[in-house]
Amino acid sequence: VDAVRLALPDFPSNSSDGGLATLFNQVVWDDLEFTGNVALASKSFYPQGRIANPGDINPQDWVRPGVDAQFIAFGNVTLIGPRISIEGRLWDLKVSQNREMMGKRYGTEATEAAVRILAHRFADDIVETLGFGKGVARTRIAYVSERTPGVKEVYVMDYDGSNSGPL
Repeated sequence: VDAVRLALPDFPSNSSDGGLATLFNQVVWDDLEFTGNVALASKSFYPQGRIANPGDINPQDWVRPGVDAQFIAFGNVTLIGPRISIEGRLWDLKVSQNREMMGKRYGTEATEAAVRILAHRFADDIVETLGFGKGVARTRIAYVSERTPGVKEVYVMDYDGSNSGPL
């Protein structure tokens, strides 16, 4: 199966979120890059401006040489008190009508660990919507560690090595 070309502009935040939007953007990028099924278009070729809502997308800007994307995933991050809401969409840029393949709203507590899980979920949803089966971004790995001499414990971590802790 050939990799599909996807544009993934950063999801802007509505307020100061302590870096949670930046974390979300980086985790989704890394997850999709890891799949091998998605070739991410270089951000240096993206159109300038805020890309958060359907009205911000001019499909011709995203299919021109340089970007040459077949799909675009975009959305926004909203911090509401102790919770964060992320609206994410996936469009097929090569069709002229009914571009939206996926549109979802995700919500969780506004912590780094919870935002990482949400980013993994969004990346997995994109992979599945594109027809590549279930994504692996939410995979957890169990391992044994001897952090205290003579005491072995079982730990789990995300597939990318983050969120490590005792079981």
